[in-house]
Amino acid sequence: MTLKQMRYAMAVASFGSISDAARHLYITQPALTNSLRQLEAELGFSIFLRNRSGIEITPNGQEFLRQIRTVIERVDAISDRFRTSGKERKTLSVSAQHYNFASDAFVRLLQDSGSRYTFTFLETTTLQVMENTALGYSELGILYYSKGNESVIFRELKNRALTFHPLFETAPHVFLRSGHPLCEKNRLALNDLEPYPFVLYSQGQESSYNFLEEIIPAADRAQVIYIQDRSTCYRILEHTDAYSIGTGILARTPSHSCVLSIPLSGCDEMYIGWIQKNGSALSPLALQFLGLIQV
Repeated sequence: MTLKQMRYAMAVASFGSISDAARHLYITQPALTNSLRQLEAELGFSIFLRNRSGIEITPNGQEFLRQIRTVIERVDAISDRFRTSGKERKTLSVSAQHYNFASDAFVRLLQDSGSRYTFTFLETTTLQVMENTALGYSELGILYYSKGNESVIFRELKNRALTFHPLFETAPHVFLRSGHPLCEKNRLALNDLEPYPFVLYSQGQESSYNFLEEIIPAADRAQVIYIQDRSTCYRILEHTDAYSIGTGILARTPSHSCVLSIPLSGCDEMYIGWIQKNGSALSPLALQFLGLIQV
């Protein structure tokens, strides 16, 4: 069975006539009839019943046509995806922990990327950032380490043949809403945060402190909220007295303008960087993305 035979069968079903389908396909009627007979012989059942008024689709033929329609649509989608028509399709995939600066850079990249591209930006868990990059699903990943988890992070990177490249370092900051009881402070300490709910990004089954995006553990916090996306995080921060901890770089959107960042004392520095497979070279598009990061 060939794709051409599938298309022939679909055309006959669509036109309801072998002669009309043959004209549409720019082949002779005998050639189309012969191709259909070969297909039916291979399948072991008739797709069409021929009569003086045209053709009738058999029950087996109806099921066969339903199945091949999906195949043809999928093939056409793949063909469209990779057909360049003289223009190269740009591709880039990035995996990252939940950072505003990374998504902002991705948006700036989109604004100057032409009309043919397939881009992927995945905000995910720490280990998934590593896995996606190691397996080639993403060309690069973005994550952080501190003195507290440095040995574990670099062990995991080494196990996956990944290299870490620094972007910047920063003191941890507390994210909270304007109007929060702590919002007037210029600097916060860990004991200042004790009465308030702590929002963290879930790491799934790998909930070890070493893989958290937040630099302090949740174990000694009385109220803990695990979430998966930045939108939910910001919504909780905007409407409650909850807080989160991160780089201090805020989202550049008016909808999140009521969230503040305040430096947190008594914690190690955060070292943020990008990772890639050992020995690989970044594409020009990946380098452009990195160049668009603003901190």
